[in-house]
Amino acid sequence: MLTGQNGILNRASEAKIKNQQSQQEEENSLNDMETLIANYAGLKNIDLNNTNPLGIVPKGATIIEDDASKGIVIKDKNNNEWVWVEVPKNKAFSGISIDLTKELTEQKYKDIEDRMIEYASTYREGKKSQGCDYKDEWYEGCGLSKEEYNNAYHSMLKSVYNYGGFWIGRYEAGIEGSVTDITKVRNSHSDLGTDKAIIQKNAIPYNYIYCSEAQTLANNLMQNDNYISSLMFGIQWDLVCKYLEEETDLTEKDINFDSSKWGNYSDAKIENIKMGKYNVLDSKTYKLGTWSNIDNPLTKENTGDYKWIFIGTGISEYTNRKNIYDFAGNAWEWTLEKSSNDESPCVSRGGYFYYVGNDGPASYRGASGINGSDYHFSFRATFYEK
Repeated sequence: MLTGQNGILNRASEAKIKNQQSQQEEENSLNDMETLIANYAGLKNIDLNNTNPLGIVPKGATIIEDDASKGIVIKDKNNNEWVWVEVPKNKAFSGISIDLTKELTEQKYKDIEDRMIEYASTYREGKKSQGCDYKDEWYEGCGLSKEEYNNAYHSMLKSVYNYGGFWIGRYEAGIEGSVTDITKVRNSHSDLGTDKAIIQKNAIPYNYIYCSEAQTLANNLMQNDNYISSLMFGIQWDLVCKYLEEETDLTEKDINFDSSKWGNYSDAKIENIKMGKYNVLDSKTYKLGTWSNIDNPLTKENTGDYKWIFIGTGISEYTNRKNIYDFAGNAWEWTLEKSSNDESPCVSRGGYFYYVGNDGPASYRGASGINGSDYHFSFRATFYEK
């Protein structure tokens, strides 16, 4: 009873070792964070009291842009790039005080949610004709169980409240290997194989994908005990819109009604694209052609055959605001938001390159069935603290 493989003394010894290991891991994590803060406490143009990206940086990540006026960017250990979206506490959460050391009640989560919705209310409706028939709510086919969805949503709310912001993919999700191999493409949904998603410049967008599959790929981007990666919730998309309105040259009209001046749409002329990949939509068959490399500076026209061009991730500064690329146009991006139409519950945002800028502006919502998949559907990931 006292000795042997299953004896009390042996089990006590094992428990002690595990406890020591856990304490050491926690100490190492704290040391990593202290080193990070020491190295990057000089972030530029940011009020860390109201928005603190340093509090939520994964182990092994490096900060590659430290100026908040340009958009803070980190690169994780897998070379995926993430941008910090500010949700300033003094603006979004003024008037409420929640003790995060205690377990939050449903009412506390709702208090946080209500403040976020109020802060980003301009973008809850998108184009006014859409009404407000969309909300962050679980449905069968979103890629998560109801419990997983609710846990993720609560984690996101608490994390945004705690840190005054969240991380999103700098680029639309791309196909692993496509940065260097232009043959790594998807020509139909049946091409879904073992390819992982990446968040890197000059990748071919990860398209022909169901919303549920996009959620699985997004979840796999951040394999970390402390963080959750997922598709963006609807409120997060709205908060990005609000952030861009507050911190860039864009007006509410540029985001809510016509995004052609900063997105890849058919009526946008994008000049002098010097590098990257592109694909021209056939104007007769309305099918994509073959992906090509840009050998000489390319102009995406707003008339003729060259107005419908699908571009690789992050290849044009025209589509960049705050280091977030292609948030408007290029590809529809799946989210975890739910439409009130039960036949088409899956919500995508931002329009795509075939649209003109006032048909599918950045805040715009589209709804599809759970088996919706085409060349123009991709996604963007986010991560937040568990």
